[in-house]
Amino acid sequence: EQGTQELTTAFRTLVNEERLAGAKVRIALSGEFCVTRVVTGPTDDVRREFAELEDRSLRYLTLGPGKKALAGCTQQLDARHQHALLAVANQRTLDQLMRIADAVGVQVECIEPSLIALSRAQAQLHSACQDACLLIQLDEGVAELGICHNGRLLLDYRPGGHTNAENVADVVALHISRLQ
Repeated sequence: EQGTQELTTAFRTLVNEERLAGAKVRIALSGEFCVTRVVTGPTDDVRREFAELEDRSLRYLTLGPGKKALAGCTQQLDARHQHALLAVANQRTLDQLMRIADAVGVQVECIEPSLIALSRAQAQLHSACQDACLLIQLDEGVAELGICHNGRLLLDYRPGGHTNAENVADVVALHISRLQ
């Protein structure tokens, strides 16, 4: 309850200072609040693995107790290959965000994993590289790693142990061959 009040106050301040009342907004959730899975490959393999991920995702305990919400997207890459994304969040988290948005007077257009949003943003950079890129998102005490190419998240990588701002370079160096 205290966290909800603090987030509502922060959103209200942002809406007032930036004159966002009535605006459509997108909310990006860090890996602490959602789990992202990526599958790329032959169409039949992607469909099978995507279905398995959907079944398994309802048991993600790190997202907290209760009902989970799933959102998925599949894109055809060519005649035989697909790229699929699955995002899972606790339904209570999404409900709270919607209530907060309503309370501060903004319209939520989209709630998505932050690494997906960063992938799209990276593709829009004027100096965007044409090769796959390593994304590193640093939050309070947590670092998330991802690989993207042409605005598409290819890998959401969570190395074992605790990755944070202090050790992210060491973690990347240790896992560089796997990431490549």
